[in-house]
Amino acid sequence: MASHGSCVITSVTNPASALDLPRVTAILAHPTLSTSKPLLVRAPGRVNLLGEHVDYSGYGVLPMAVTASVLIRIKEVPTPPNEAPTITVSNTDAKFETSVHPADPSADLDLSAFHWSYYFMCGYKGTFDAITSPPTAFSSLEIVVSGNIPSGAGLSSSSAFVVASTLATAGFYGEPMTRTDLAKAAIEGELYCGTLSGGMDQVRRASEARTTLINLNKRAIREPIAQNERLTSSFLFVHSVFVAGRQHPLHSQRSALHPVRSLAHVRPCPVAA
Repeated sequence: MASHGSCVITSVTNPASALDLPRVTAILAHPTLSTSKPLLVRAPGRVNLLGEHVDYSGYGVLPMAVTASVLIRIKEVPTPPNEAPTITVSNTDAKFETSVHPADPSADLDLSAFHWSYYFMCGYKGTFDAITSPPTAFSSLEIVVSGNIPSGAGLSSSSAFVVASTLATAGFYGEPMTRTDLAKAAIEGELYCGTLSGGMDQVRRASEARTTLINLNKRAIREPIAQNERLTSSFLFVHSVFVAGRQHPLHSQRSALHPVRSLAHVRPCPVAA
């Protein structure tokens, strides 16, 4: 955990790097209705070197974190008298519309009209599901998101968003989480968006090291985070500029008709397993 002016920064890998500092400055300067001290969290993207779409069938994979990341600024704002607390989710990129959601984690998400902000709500809801004794009173929150992970590029921007959201929620409410707990909560949280995950994305981000590889298998979620495999090889990744059609700009737009439709490509893997 590190300090940046009046902000507390935490990360599932390490405090914000020099590459992140311009975005940190921008997200802290984003307009706010609150004078409370913000919490800023970060979760990196990831590239998978081996085993794409087999982790949820229990097969080994070899993912690696990348420098591109999702930043989330979370602040408490006053709840107007006689009104229920809400969560306002906005983005430093104006093309992503601001959305307001009930702060009650039991409130349903309307998946027939999917919105990019749902990925924050997935992490939010997953956090409360993971807490043994969740709070009964909720705060109104102001959420600002900044993401520079290329969308639809296979770098799992949506999972980075959910992991960051989970970390932000747990941090705001002061709920301690191990790295394994964080990964589990994010995996379960993504189910609220209709996303089936085998844990590769979440475990990679919850692992301590930033750019080393980890070798994961079907036991990785049930047991402590896998040990990092320290290799001497170097890897260069080049973005093809091709955007997968099933992805939402920024963080994965699941099918407007039904989110489960986006999982059609994963169904043959469990059958083969």
